[in-house]
Amino acid sequence: MADDIRSHLEGTLEAGDQLPSEPGFMADYGVSRIVVRQALDVLRSEGLIVKHQGRGSFVRALQPRSVEC
Repeated sequence: MADDIRSHLEGTLEAGDQLPSEPGFMADYGVSRIVVRQALDVLRSEGLIVKHQGRGSFVRALQPRSVEC
């Protein structure tokens, strides 16, 4: 599930876009809430999304990597 969401992040969503709600993902994928939360936690740990309590999950703006000389 995380791989599928990741492909949507890279292909169709932009920084700041809100992801569907947990119930929305549950209905779309036919999975339990724990599966949705685990997938979103993977994406959050990869730095692709941010989660805001009571507001939802959003695509994170990617920061350019600094180059050390």
